[in-house]
Amino acid sequence: METVTDLVETWLETCRPEYAESTAQTYRGHVRQFCREHGVRWLADVDDEDLAGWCHDRSIRPSTRRSRWSALRGFFRWVTAQGLLPDDPTLLVPPPRVPRHVPRPLTPDEASAVLTAARRIDADCHSGAGRSNELIISLMVQEGLRSVEVRRLQVADVDLDRGQVHVHGKGDKDRVLPLSGQTRSVLVRHLDVVGRGFGPLVSKKGSFDPLTSSALNHRMIRVFEVSGVKSRAYDGKSAHSLRATAATDVYRGCLDVRAVQAMLGHSHLSSTQHYIELATAEHLRDAMAGRRY
Repeated sequence: METVTDLVETWLETCRPEYAESTAQTYRGHVRQFCREHGVRWLADVDDEDLAGWCHDRSIRPSTRRSRWSALRGFFRWVTAQGLLPDDPTLLVPPPRVPRHVPRPLTPDEASAVLTAARRIDADCHSGAGRSNELIISLMVQEGLRSVEVRRLQVADVDLDRGQVHVHGKGDKDRVLPLSGQTRSVLVRHLDVVGRGFGPLVSKKGSFDPLTSSALNHRMIRVFEVSGVKSRAYDGKSAHSLRATAATDVYRGCLDVRAVQAMLGHSHLSSTQHYIELATAEHLRDAMAGRRY
């Protein structure tokens, strides 16, 4: 008989469709943590009330509660399908509600301050090679890339002659985006300093390894702190604001939600609409202003 820990590995190796590597790692950690905290070694040790209480623990963030639920729901659904349990113990555990936060775009002055801070950090001899921080910020605020998409970029994905970049998006969905003049200029200077034509576009200091998620997050936190844009925790000013800024500004320029959807790499238009609500409201205000009957 396999332990729950062993079954988790089998689940992640055989489930279809496959989870992304980062998702699989998160889900593995959640199931193992639940087993560790509740003394679960075998499937028979699982208690329904323990599952519900752990997934709805009010001491942790709503997004973490939802992630815990998704991991356990996926695992026990698979276990039940394999005939290892007669009933899925998560069926009666409702999914935790996660408040939807609309990303807050930066003002032009705030975006400039963030880029200036990135340049200052790059100039520090202790920072990563080249213009890495400025390049990361520019790719997010100009081309609207996700953090994970920046980390996946290879030097070979950049075509400076054509002025475009091949982006490896979520769910193995690639897209080709034009490079802004600002990002292209930073790229040229970055590659000139780095001096290589292969490997990750942005790598760990002194290596050819791509940045990890935590390493990039650490950089972004430092950039926002140095910029002075971030005033307090949970103020809506973060790396995600850069992508929201790109979406909002591009929409203001073209008023074409489909174009913004293509830039962001969204599968569903509803996802894009959350990014452009502010721009839509401002455009509507301008369109409605000045009328008198």
